[in-house]
Amino acid sequence: MSLTRAILSHTRQRPILHKAIKPSILRPLTTSRPFYRDGDTGGVRSGGEAAGDSWTRREKAAENVYIKQKEKTLLMMLREKIAAQEAILAKDRAILAAMEDQYGHVVEEKAV
Repeated sequence: MSLTRAILSHTRQRPILHKAIKPSILRPLTTSRPFYRDGDTGGVRSGGEAAGDSWTRREKAAENVYIKQKEKTLLMMLREKIAAQEAILAKDRAILAAMEDQYGHVVEEKAV
């Protein structure tokens, strides 16, 4: 291989493996945004007449029932936990009373 041929092989332009993306493909299909008004789907409801329709009242009532049901379940679980802890406490008090009967009442001395 001659020196000229070696130089030309390194300086030769490489073929383009991909085509440039046309800007028309990159453009979004829609150019306008939807505008929501009060009461539309996804819109924020304001107070007054719009907030008092039957759908809003029904939805709020259903949410209130759901929340009260969850709170009732939570209170029932907490009452069960308290009852279990009170049973453990009663058992421990019975053990303490038995030990006091056996060994007498023990008074802890405070360290000075």
